[in-house]
Amino acid sequence: RELESASARIRNLQTTYERSLKSSKDLGFSQQKGKLPWPMEGRLATRFGKQKHPEFDTVVERSGIEIMAREGNAVRAVFNGTVIFADWFRGYGKMVIVDHGGKYYSIYAHANKILVSKGAVVKKGQQIAEIGEMGSDGKGETLYFEIRRGGSPEDPLNWLRTR
Repeated sequence: RELESASARIRNLQTTYERSLKSSKDLGFSQQKGKLPWPMEGRLATRFGKQKHPEFDTVVERSGIEIMAREGNAVRAVFNGTVIFADWFRGYGKMVIVDHGGKYYSIYAHANKILVSKGAVVKKGQQIAEIGEMGSDGKGETLYFEIRRGGSPEDPLNWLRTR
């Protein structure tokens, strides 16, 4: 329930942001499917979609993926855009949301340190945060990463380069 609630709060944040704009300039994100760089070096810890939660023995719907890494690893923007949120967010910890235009957003959560602020223009590959929070599995530092079109999450693995 907490994951669903947090996801709904992010959707509301995006909707409020979109209403404040006259238009969301398309920066070409929609043509990047399967071509985006990974936001951080590390191994895939959890996948997108429905899964059985190891601790709570219940099925959860994951709106993103988690990438396991070492504390302090750089988190990088996957594409050019504008930071619309850079702060602590209940259920996600320290989090950055980047607007890539055309109602596409990337979300980076569980950061130890945020290196950008709301309104900053970021470039593909630019460091925006450092990792440092435990992931949902409690087994180490992870980056929680989502891609959304409007308020709907999409599987980030469909957008990231195969490695």
